[in-house]
Amino acid sequence: MQSEGMTDKELMKGRFSRAAGTYGDSALVQRGAATRLASCLSSLLPEMRRPGRCGNVLEIGCGTGIFSRMLLSDFDPEEFILNDINEKYILSLEDLLDSGRARFFPGDAESEEFPVHPDMIVSCSVFQWFNDLPAFFSKSCRLLRDGGILAFSTFGKGNLSELEVLEGRSLRYYSLKELEEMLEENFEILSSDEYIQTLLFDDAVSVLRHLKSTGVTGIRKEFWTRGRLADFSRRYEERFSTEEGKLTLTYHPEIMVCRKR
Repeated sequence: MQSEGMTDKELMKGRFSRAAGTYGDSALVQRGAATRLASCLSSLLPEMRRPGRCGNVLEIGCGTGIFSRMLLSDFDPEEFILNDINEKYILSLEDLLDSGRARFFPGDAESEEFPVHPDMIVSCSVFQWFNDLPAFFSKSCRLLRDGGILAFSTFGKGNLSELEVLEGRSLRYYSLKELEEMLEENFEILSSDEYIQTLLFDDAVSVLRHLKSTGVTGIRKEFWTRGRLADFSRRYEERFSTEEGKLTLTYHPEIMVCRKR
């Protein structure tokens, strides 16, 4: 039986698989976080942008390759390994794989043994799904070469707060301070940032469609009867309507870049 607060990886994998075709157009917040992380890396590590200086890069949870392509536009790693729990995402990465600039390594990053010791580990909008993030940070330290970089975006405690109020259960989110405390023993924090981004929708059905198209419904199995949907819509409109009659959906991205001590 799955413990409370633990991610059902098979459910998550299935939801993201079904959203593969719509994720790129719908994941506006995730794309924005990826852009910020790419910009942060470029400004913090200009020396690694020079040919032959980036070394090997491992991306955790590459998905459809949104951040992968951003990183490759600024850096030229000797080897770029793209990991994702969903092996079907290889179909969305054909341009990168066919070019010879990357290779795909499927598997659950929390349990997978990676056959590399990279100079950089990166990840975008993935760590909120992990069941033991402190353990993965320790694993990243063991994997990285001395002085290696761990750079990621994830989501903080204010993420999808409307859904937590209305439906209860959510993923386990960490504050920036909690993330820093997990990392500080093995990493020097080079940059940490967070922000709130609020999307607006015409109705609650549009909110649910948006979540489905990004795969973010992989928390638990949902059975939406007509009555339940009507009740959800009523409560959403009562609690989270703007003066203009739009419904809010709040995201709380966090972005961190660290160097292994």
